[in-house]
Parts: sequence; C-alpha cells; structure tokens
Amino acid sequence: MSNKNKNSNGPKTDEGKAISSRNSVTHGLTARHWLDTNEQSLFDETVKNLIVDFDPQTSIEKMLITKMAECSVRLMRIQNRENYMFDLATVKTEDPAKTLKSFGNEDKDLHNTFISSMYQSIEINQEKIAEKLALMKEIDQHNISSISGWEYIYNNMPLIYRYLVTQCLQENITIKDFLTRESDQIIIMFVDPNDKDEESRSNKTLSEDEVVNNANTIQTSLIRKYLENLYTDINKELHIQLILKDYDKRHNLIKESALPDQKSIDLIQRYRTSNERQFSKSLGELLKLREMLSDV
Repeated sequence: MSNKNKNSNGPKTDEGKAISSRNSVTHGLTARHWLDTNEQSLFDETVKNLIVDFDPQTSIEKMLITKMAECSVRLMRIQNRENYMFDLATVKTEDPAKTLKSFGNEDKDLHNTFISSMYQSIEINQEKIAEKLALMKEIDQHNISSISGWEYIYNNMPLIYRYLVTQCLQENITIKDFLTRESDQIIIMFVDPNDKDEESRSNKTLSEDEVVNNANTIQTSLIRKYLENLYTDINKELHIQLILKDYDKRHNLIKESALPDQKSIDLIQRYRTSNERQFSKSLGELLKLREMLSDV
C-alpha cells in the first residue's frame, strides 16, 4: 500500500463510505449525477463550447474536456448554493428579535412589549417622551420609601400629582379607586359612610375636587407601590421609544450585513477551491498534451 493511501483521510469502512455517499446527496455539492435538467443542459452546452475551443483529437483530450465541463457545472452549482445561503441569512433577519438583540438588551418582557408595539404601529411622540422623562426625574429626586402619603405627593411632587389627577379625570374615577386598581396588592379599604354608591358615581362626571376626595385615606404602601410600578413602566416605554427611533436603520444594516453561519461558508469555500483546482489541473494537462502532440 502506498504512503498516499496510508495517509488518506477518506472513509475506510463500507459504512463510512455509505455515509459519505449520503452526505453528497444531502447537500448536492458533490453529487455524482446532475441534480436537474438545467445542470444537464449546462453540462452539454459547456462540453460543446469546449470542443469548439480546443478541437480535441484524442480520447484523452475529450476526457479532460469532459472533466473541465463537470468542474464548470459544479462551480456554478456552488455559486447558486452560496447565493441561496445568503438569501436565507437575509430572510432570517426579518425576525424583530434579531434586531432587538443588537441593542444589547436581553429583557424578554421588553422584547415582547416592543414587538406588540410594532404590530400596533405606535408612533414616536417627542412631547410624551419629554413628559415621561420629567415624571421619572421627579420620582428620582425623592426616596420612594420615605414618601409618607398623599399629602407628600400634593406638597412635593407636582408633576406626579397633576399626572394622576389628569388620568383620573379622563377615566372619571377617584384617586383612591385608581390607585387600588393599578396596584397588585390586596388593600383593606377605609369605608366612608357618606360616600355615594358606585352606580351613582359612574353616572356623573367627576370634578377635580371629587377625584381627590378622601385621597388622604389612601394607604402609603399603595402610593409607594404605584410609584415603583409607574417608574418601571415609564422606563420600559422610553426604551421602546428609543428602539423604535433607531429600529428601521439598524434593521436595514443587519439585513445588508447578514451572513450564513461560518460552517456553511467554510463548506462552500472548500468545494469551490477543490473544483477550481480540478479545473485548473485538467486545463493544464490538456494544454500540455496538446503541446506534446503538436511536437510529434
């Protein structure tokens, strides 16, 4: 046995050879037969053109021309596969999660909220962003754990006060009922015997005084919890707005730079290099043979 055979990295057993053969069929790059009529037609046409170019006179010349035609068709197949791989990589970038990941934020809840926002066609509103930033700033200026109750909000946090009152006026609901609804805590409510029943309140448009009526009886823990939730929600909303602002530009850049996985690229390059070498070798042998025949 020659040293070349001893050092061969190819499959040795019948099972290994069978697996290698199946792999060739799977990706088509090394298929021994043409994959479709287009490849067969391209091969036939290439052989005809090479015969015109070289006018082979011997069987060896014809064999080398056939080999060159085979390499040409396989090189075209490899190019097509590479094009498909890049097309597929581009299609995969359509997933919003790919673009969101590029922002460096792995918060799944934020991602889900953002994707929902996309489908709702939420537009960027600079005025609302400024308002929300001001609310966050005001909350940051105070220690939530030191807030002692509604009186503290009224005296020290005018933006939060106005925000809450506006929300309640829009929904025609009292501050107490609003905060109770917005909290995820179980709150023991103080019952005011002079308070009107729910039905009569719902049929009447509340004034600001009525909205803040009995606000001083709201539990401090309820107010603190609401401010914590508000801060978190505003922070998430602002993140979404910032992502929306830059999303289209970043998404297009990701699409334009999309690449197949490295393993696929390496595989394509290996087969391309192998076929280019085979083509060059066959061409060199053909030219050398023709030179030898011309000297006879």
